[in-house]
Amino acid sequence: MALKKYLKSIFIATAVWQAVNLVCLFSCFGEGDQYRVQPTDVLSITVRQQPDLATKTRVTNEGEISFPLLGSVFVKDLTVQEIEGKLKAMLEKDYLVNAQVLVFIEQYHRKQVSVMGEVVHPGKFNIPDEKKLSVTGAVALGGGFTNDADLANIKILRIKDGQEQSFKVDMKEIIQKGDPDVLLEPDDVIIVPKGFWKISVVGEVSKPGRYDMPKERQLTLMEGLAMSGGFTKDADLSDAKILRSKQGEKEAIHININDIMIRGDKNKNITLEPEDIIVIPKGYWQVSVMGEVVKPGKYDLPKEKQLTIIEAIAMAGGFTKDANVNGTKILRSRGGKEKVIKVNIKDITQNNDKSKNVLIEPEDIVFVPESFF
Repeated sequence: MALKKYLKSIFIATAVWQAVNLVCLFSCFGEGDQYRVQPTDVLSITVRQQPDLATKTRVTNEGEISFPLLGSVFVKDLTVQEIEGKLKAMLEKDYLVNAQVLVFIEQYHRKQVSVMGEVVHPGKFNIPDEKKLSVTGAVALGGGFTNDADLANIKILRIKDGQEQSFKVDMKEIIQKGDPDVLLEPDDVIIVPKGFWKISVVGEVSKPGRYDMPKERQLTLMEGLAMSGGFTKDADLSDAKILRSKQGEKEAIHININDIMIRGDKNKNITLEPEDIIVIPKGYWQVSVMGEVVKPGKYDLPKEKQLTIIEAIAMAGGFTKDANVNGTKILRSRGGKEKVIKVNIKDITQNNDKSKNVLIEPEDIVFVPESFF
């Protein structure tokens, strides 16, 4: 019998010792007595001589616990001692005299990070005890990046002192150049956005600008132009260009869009590449002024501009002193046939006969002969 009592006392002592160790393990976790309760922690609460108030409760994401008589009580970021004091004060206010409250942390919240967006397996992942976890490591836990991930614009969301912080991480620099990896903190949220490639459309289109395309999406020239709202009335479709960079060198691809739109040449509707620039120039028409003028040559006119013969000669600096003014001609070619239009300039300038002030047409040649008298 004595032996039985002795063994029983040893068993009880051992159990008490283990319980004390367990309590110490929980209450001394992390920063010891200074540990501040976080969402998902599990608290065990007892009130001396009040067995009906014994409660096991998990801290909600909002930082609250549910407690008999009191309802919801905010405990996030409080120490165990502060929670005991808070519950004591609340119970003594309306319900108990000299309430003796004891709070234990039965289960600590797991230190986790969330990885969202373009990773193979998005989700929450545990931070290993007493180890640091980097962005690279967290992405690896999520199965790595998808093909559409934008590595240069990864975002980390972090709550610090109750304030949300956001900062960008360029994983391209980390992977390619060996820049220092970014270490994570518990409850960080890593967002890996979907990658886009860009094209630009400039010149004579309704909505010039820069356009984003999903990484997996292919885009043809005509689709890119459709995104920019189509052409203006001054667009020169015969001389469109795609400016493309290849291994650091610039390449200009000339395309007659009329070949695609009118002649149905699908081979000209090429597939665009990232950072291509589509250029739709302003349309011009040309007139040549030759012979006895101060500045003979070929002149470009905006598409919408009308030009009379007097204006064409003025554009070329006017007549020279040797010009045969009344012998001025317009040489015009249409449908393979040549036409000569004679213009008496004096009828226009001296007799004010505006009907003789002929309108110039694209590719006309104004010729002013030399006077021999």
